[in-house]
Amino acid sequence: MRTVLVVFIIESNITFGLIAQDVDIDGKLKVSNVPEDLYSTEIVIYQLDGTFAKHVINALSSDHYVGELKGVGGVDGIVLWVDHTGEHGLICSPEDVSIGVVWDNNTAALRNASSHWNGHYNTHTLMITQDTMSTEYPAEICVKYATPSTTAGDRYLPAIDELSKMWHAKYEINKALNIDNTFSDSPYWSSSEVNSAGAWGFDFRLGIQNSPSLKLDNNIVRAVRVF
Repeated sequence: MRTVLVVFIIESNITFGLIAQDVDIDGKLKVSNVPEDLYSTEIVIYQLDGTFAKHVINALSSDHYVGELKGVGGVDGIVLWVDHTGEHGLICSPEDVSIGVVWDNNTAALRNASSHWNGHYNTHTLMITQDTMSTEYPAEICVKYATPSTTAGDRYLPAIDELSKMWHAKYEINKALNIDNTFSDSPYWSSSEVNSAGAWGFDFRLGIQNSPSLKLDNNIVRAVRVF
């Protein structure tokens, strides 16, 4: 019995794919005995002209997973979240990139970094609006952070919802790094601004979004990047 990946293509786009054994197509797709081993198998594609094309492949699944290490020993980061495709998600730095820094010295200015989920947008906005000539703020620290296999500019200061995702992956991250706790008990800065005087922080000890922190508070910073 062969293991196959049945893929249906409509107008050159793959619309449905399923790894299975005992595939029976008779008006409906019926599947049983889905294998655990997805390697050394075949791909069968139903084409627009009604024919099947078969290809032998070595590794069927390239999906990423939470806790996946990037670089030797996770030196380039750890996957903290994966989207529905299994191909894209978020990677956090393996260490804090600052152990205490203010969010902004100017508490009279509203920076318009208001997204709760899009830290990349917030960080880009902060890099434009903040005066970084005299002080390095969390957003700039994240942008400048680099690892042996990655360059500066790849990372950003996570939004508050992205920090929440990171906390929910805390077990997998610590386990992957084989460290009891790689996170500080002190609050972490997000890139999500509350008002001219405050921004959101996240408490990794309690697993909660803090009351708005004053921008002049010294909080911890952890960088993220997308893949």
